[in-house]
Amino acid sequence: MGKKEKEHRKKVAARNQKIDAQKNAMQKIFDESMKKQLEDLKKQYDAAKSGPQASFSAAAPQTASEMMLTANEDIIKSMPSDDDMTDLDYTLISGLDDAKNENENIESIT
Repeated sequence: MGKKEKEHRKKVAARNQKIDAQKNAMQKIFDESMKKQLEDLKKQYDAAKSGPQASFSAAAPQTASEMMLTANEDIIKSMPSDDDMTDLDYTLISGLDDAKNENENIESIT
């Protein structure tokens, strides 16, 4: 191995070490930033949880049976009427339309 090769390897090793140090520093900054954001979100969540809606969420039914038997007016008012279209209704209708179109395509091919 010649002198030039040794010098080159030494330069490459120094460069790689510098890159690793920069990468570690950036990772540390990123980790600290994420930790701070998570702490802020936790504070917001705790504040929202202990806010005026806490009494409602504590009284919220956990099962469909409980929902059917509740007398809590807030819960009753929060439920959509049968006439209101929900996201689930739109999804089901869309799925039915897609299935109908697929059947029509299959019938036209055969």
